[in-house]
Amino acid sequence: PYTTLFRSGWAQTGGAPVIVPEGVEDATLHVGEREYRTQIKSRHDPRQTFSVIEVASYLAKTAANISAEEWLSERVFLALVLERPVDGLSATGWQSTLADSMIDLSPLRQALSKQISTEAQFDADNVLSRAYLIVEPQPLERTVDIVATRANLLPVVARIIAHELRIRAGKCADDNYMR
Repeated sequence: PYTTLFRSGWAQTGGAPVIVPEGVEDATLHVGEREYRTQIKSRHDPRQTFSVIEVASYLAKTAANISAEEWLSERVFLALVLERPVDGLSATGWQSTLADSMIDLSPLRQALSKQISTEAQFDADNVLSRAYLIVEPQPLERTVDIVATRANLLPVVARIIAHELRIRAGKCADDNYMR
């Protein structure tokens, strides 16, 4: 999943973004003036998909950690990176927020409205205007492809590097979480 974050940063700035694993959320991506607070979820059970209600829950939880000042600044965004698709909802990728997509958001908007506290500084439309939904079904394979292409390496070498990156990212996340 971190591969998706790195690709976004490279695409937007031409350079590597700053990623903080287990920062405010599972990962926080700093790209230029923007900050993407990202939840990363995988699913290994037989259901194979996420539900709209689960997506609403993840987004509401992330949005609740954004201060009133940050909502006003319009520099903090939300991202949900999933390893499996969402039943009844298409991913936007990093190309557009959920609100800017052509997706029917009625079920998600309704589920979000139920999850958001009445005391919150935001509503479902605020969340949807700042949220990206990314589905990355093959994170390790995509990492191998990116490393092989960018570093001009044989796929077998890129696979070793990808595994090492995954181990190091996990260790950084563990260390940061413990702090």
